[in-house]
Amino acid sequence: MWINTKAKQLLFHCGPLFAFFFASVSCNTAVAATCSRNIHIAINPQGPALTVNAKKQVSGILSDFFSTVEKSTQCHFIWDFVPRARAIHYLKNGLTDIVFAIQTDERNQYAEFIPLIEFYPSVIVLKDALKNEEPEAILEQDNLQFGLVRGYDFGPMYSEFTQKLRNAKRAEEFIEVEDIAKKMQSGQIQATIMSATVFVQAAEDILLDNKIQAIPLKQFPKAKVGIYLAHQSLKESDKKILREAIASKSQNELFFRLFKANYPAWAMKAMTPSLGN
Repeated sequence: MWINTKAKQLLFHCGPLFAFFFASVSCNTAVAATCSRNIHIAINPQGPALTVNAKKQVSGILSDFFSTVEKSTQCHFIWDFVPRARAIHYLKNGLTDIVFAIQTDERNQYAEFIPLIEFYPSVIVLKDALKNEEPEAILEQDNLQFGLVRGYDFGPMYSEFTQKLRNAKRAEEFIEVEDIAKKMQSGQIQATIMSATVFVQAAEDILLDNKIQAIPLKQFPKAKVGIYLAHQSLKESDKKILREAIASKSQNELFFRLFKANYPAWAMKAMTPSLGN
């Protein structure tokens, strides 16, 4: 810490009392820059984004990312492992502080969004069932039965298309991505629509990854993924600390590098760093 000449003289003449006061002010200033309490992150572990071992130790992209945030803020993060839908429920009702999720208009009402990455949704289809690699043609293939994740929202075009699938009895809804992968492995469904990175682990776990192709749907609007800070549970001062630590250009670039290093190339075709809200 730098102290000018005049301050040194004051410390010398005023003795220990002034030194104690000066140190106290410095310490209090440092403490004010960190979070007021432990910060909870609700998440469904899904590698490579996040994995958890039998001892509840975490690793993966989000673990590495929040480690850098922890070092810069001295905030302490606690991971709460819950299903994806419950994490969103927790965010909405102030039962958690942070959720990593796709941005939607509804979620924006009860939490502040910090974008980190953007992507086009991909149609992920069994290679054996693929007749044409043009995205529009794939969506029009009436021989394809789709598996959809309940609660996914990629905007009006996605909603309109999936409703057509339901009307035509060509859609089956699931809560977990893993169930879609298993149904595709058995041939009961042939396609799904989601971020390709979300499907990686489920596909690799059952050796499905060599049997599928992911094609970005660039006719759909880009979706943004990032950090949601809960309005209901977080103090404004804590949100400010977290926002400033997460929403920097360097953190945005770091997050994309972590994604690129941990996911296969076929899953990253539709991904780009976020350009902001």
